[in-house]
Amino acid sequence: IGKMAMIGGMTGVEKDVIPYGLSVGNRNYLCGLNLIGLRRKEIPNKDILSLNKAYKEIFKTEQLTENLNKMNGNYKDNSLVGDIIEFIGKDKKRPICTPFSK
Repeated sequence: IGKMAMIGGMTGVEKDVIPYGLSVGNRNYLCGLNLIGLRRKEIPNKDILSLNKAYKEIFKTEQLTENLNKMNGNYKDNSLVGDIIEFIGKDKKRPICTPFSK
């Protein structure tokens, strides 16, 4: 589970959850970002908005690798986005939790 990720109560976690992600459901699926946690950590709003935009680009289709390649480093100044990209890129034994995991 990535840093500052939030897991809903009674959620069975079968897949890895990205940093700053919000995962819910009987068999976890990603339903957005942990915006409350980001605001509590006093992350600047411009960084949160940029992260949210990147989240939408990363998960616009089920082809995560292809979506990441299309981003072309647009978010290199945002360390939060970098954390997510690094997390997804690591070699893992378990799949990544996505909004399509329902």
